[in-house]
Parts: sequence; C-alpha cells; structure tokens
Amino acid sequence: METAFLKELYFRELDRRDVLDSAPTLRIGVLALLAALHSFYFSIFPLGNSGWTWIFLALTSAATVLSVLAILWIVRCFVGYTWKYLPPAARLLEYFGELTAYEQEYRLGERRASQLFDESLRHQLAKTTEHNESNNVKRSELLYGASRFLAAAVILTLLAAIPVLIEGLRLGATN
Repeated sequence: METAFLKELYFRELDRRDVLDSAPTLRIGVLALLAALHSFYFSIFPLGNSGWTWIFLALTSAATVLSVLAILWIVRCFVGYTWKYLPPAARLLEYFGELTAYEQEYRLGERRASQLFDESLRHQLAKTTEHNESNNVKRSELLYGASRFLAAAVILTLLAAIPVLIEGLRLGATN
C-alpha cells in the first residue's frame, strides 16, 4: 500500500475528528431553545386538574426525558476517547538516522534504511488511522442517536403547544 494513500486516510480521520468536535454545537443550541420554550410554556400555562393539563405535563415530561438522553449521548461523544498520532518529526528523523547508521555499520546501504523507514511509517499510519477511525465511527453513532432523541423532543415540545393554545383560548374566552 502506498504511503501517500495512507497519509491521506490518516489526515482524513483527523479532519473527521475536528468535524465531530464541532457537530454538537447545533444540537446544544436546539436544546437551549427547547429549555426556553418549556420555561415559556410553564410561565403561561395554568396548571389545573383538566385533561389538557395532564396532556401538557405528559408531553413536556417526555420531551424533557428525551432532551436529557440527547445531552447524555452528546457527552458520551466526547468522553473516553484517546487519539493516536504519528511521532513528532524530530523523532521520525532520529529513527531514520538510527536505521541509516545501522545499515551503514553492517554495509547494507542507505536504500535498505529508506525501505525499512517507509515500512515502519506505513505501519504506524495504518495503525493510528484504524484507531482514530474506530473512534470517529463510535462518535458518529452517538451523535446520530442524540439527534434522534432531540428530534423526538422537538416534536413533543411542539405538540405541547396545543394544550397551551387551547387553554389560553379557553381562558381568553371566559374573560
């Protein structure tokens, strides 16, 4: 396998990590809007013993539970992952120098040192890329799960507006 191809895969996974690091921003914004909507609903909804109150409480409770699950999935997306990187350039240069010195001492030639270095680099690239790809796949799945919980919470929050509107219209008509 070509070193250039492995380098491309390695940097692609590091770029994917950056994308996944910033992906929760929109979800967190939606969660903040849901919290604001719930606060608004509770400030204007007259809690009583009507059927609409129970429907409202059921919808907002379910939306809250789903929002909390979305938060947990987002947190899980960041916690517990370690990333692998290639050694620093100075360490790679030092390793190549050691290989060259070894090859010259045993008269095998510098070409052999270059081949061994390329093999080692390809192995390190493949190993670190595989590890980072595994992390990225797990994090993507967690963000997808958080998005599903969040979508359901948004729908329930919007449905909770129905009892708020009906009770608001009913109270407005009696005044």
